[in-house]
Amino acid sequence: MQEGGYEMVGFLRRVSMVLGAAALSLGGVPAVAQARQAGPFSIAARHSGLCLEVDHGRLDPGTRVLQWNCHRGQHQLWRINDLGNGYVQLVVEHSAQCLEVDNAGGPGAYVLQWPCHGGTHQQWRRSDLPGGFHRFMARHSGLCLEVEAANLPPGSWVLTWHCHDGAHQQWSIR
Repeated sequence: MQEGGYEMVGFLRRVSMVLGAAALSLGGVPAVAQARQAGPFSIAARHSGLCLEVDHGRLDPGTRVLQWNCHRGQHQLWRINDLGNGYVQLVVEHSAQCLEVDNAGGPGAYVLQWPCHGGTHQQWRRSDLPGGFHRFMARHSGLCLEVEAANLPPGSWVLTWHCHDGAHQQWSIR
């Protein structure tokens, strides 16, 4: 990294500490700090029985999420952090990053792991459905988490789409 790059990183760290201190002094607490954690859990699609997983267990921010055979690897285990406002964050165990809708997109936007920052495209309303299944609806868009096109094979991408409670939008938590 160039010398100027190190200076910028130091500057950004100082700014984030000042902003965090200011929020706390005003009585605010960052959403991530307020979360009550539960888990880790495997989250499996009803239509396929396959689990939500970060592709190849990669650690890089921006790695997409897909469905794969359940094996309870760390990149398939999720903490469900209750934000206390009717929404949760899903945090993958292996990288401690949040499930996020790519670029806060609309219908068809893929989901990926990204460092948790409390944005509404990292917040999900979990609703209980019959049979012990759940729906996850993105706060920023009102769209639901689903396996793309109800695909069955392992490796199928997960994205957001209009909520219709199809089996590929229903998830078990175990």
